[in-house]
Amino acid sequence: MKIKKSLIDPLLDISSYRTTFGIDPGTTKLGLAKIHFNKIYTFQISLERKRSAMSRILGVQSVLSECIKDFGKNPIAVIEGAAYGNPYRQVELAEVRAAMGLWFHSKGIEVIFAPPQSIRKTVFGSAKIKNPWKDVGIQDDVAAAIGCAYYGLMIGL
Repeated sequence: MKIKKSLIDPLLDISSYRTTFGIDPGTTKLGLAKIHFNKIYTFQISLERKRSAMSRILGVQSVLSECIKDFGKNPIAVIEGAAYGNPYRQVELAEVRAAMGLWFHSKGIEVIFAPPQSIRKTVFGSAKIKNPWKDVGIQDDVAAAIGCAYYGLMIGL
């Protein structure tokens, strides 16, 4: 497992002090973002692809435990749901999403699974925009995670 951590200034206006977590799940690469007090903490995580479902489930929960130590104020987690047009590894990704959702739920954090197009439409104004920050060096999986975190702020739950 390899974790690249970054702290960046907000990319969009933040009008809430609620802590939000955004996750772009993956079986070998995943993005994690935390918006907390006008800062964005990002994690670009590379995982060894596990063969068994239980290994994937335990592995992703271990990653979350390693990356997230503070849950902040009134936290919410948004996990990017399935991209229905992509047929590859959807069963494995469903296991990863469920493991993440259960991990956050066990910490008392509200969890939302949202379709990628809904997240992009809400946050970027168009479902076709996938990574508006590519020109500043933000990788696609991290951009998706940041979008998920902003979505949690914007839907106003």
